[in-house]
Amino acid sequence: MYKLSSVVWNQDQITSCYFELQKLEQIMFAAQAKKVSPTLPQLSEELASILKNNRMDLSTSSLRSLREWLDLVKKRALVINLVFNTTLTDKHRIELINWFRDKINPDCLFKISQRSSIGGGFILQTPTNWYDFTFKKIILNQPLSIIDKA
Repeated sequence: MYKLSSVVWNQDQITSCYFELQKLEQIMFAAQAKKVSPTLPQLSEELASILKNNRMDLSTSSLRSLREWLDLVKKRALVINLVFNTTLTDKHRIELINWFRDKINPDCLFKISQRSSIGGGFILQTPTNWYDFTFKKIILNQPLSIIDKA
């Protein structure tokens, strides 16, 4: 139906956009009732990116439809928890989000955190699975090839 932008990637942002849309919808409705031009507040970067991505107008029906969709996304979206050993740069986070949304699910949301104890690599959790791609796990799962060849 609609498309999330890479700027919007977690449930808190979805909630903020939802309430921002609700407020915007009230402003538009009040302006229509008074038959005046609405005074629009400055939009957050997240909401502005969603509106731009979906080429939306600011009609109350469009805003309501988008708000209802965001509510569904928040309740039903696949949430992927990624744990890295360092903080991701914005560029890497956006590339990762775009890859998951292109290859896995266009409405997936993320929880991205840092845990220095994993050393390197990452851990990926979904509601039903856990995948450990840390260097420690990869090395421990490798056969002892140096000893085997001796």
